[in-house]
Amino acid sequence: MGVDSDEMIRKTEQEERALSHYSFKYPAFRGELPFDLTFTFFGKSVTRKAKVVYARVALLRLVQAGGVHGMGQL
Repeated sequence: MGVDSDEMIRKTEQEERALSHYSFKYPAFRGELPFDLTFTFFGKSVTRKAKVVYARVALLRLVQAGGVHGMGQL
C-alpha cells in the first residue's frame, strides 16, 4: 500500500487550519455581561458601569483513519 505520509500530514494540517479559521469566524456562542465596578480608596468610592464581552470557540476534532486529532480550545 503506497501511502505518502508527507502528503497526508500536509492535507491534515490544511484541514485543521480551515476548521480553526471557521471556529474563530463563527464562535459557538458570544455575549456580554454588564456589571457595576466599585473602587474605594481612602474612604471615597467611585462606581462605574463595566461589561465583559466574551466568545467561546467550538472545540473541533478531525477524525481520520489514523486516529483523532484534537484542535483544542483557542
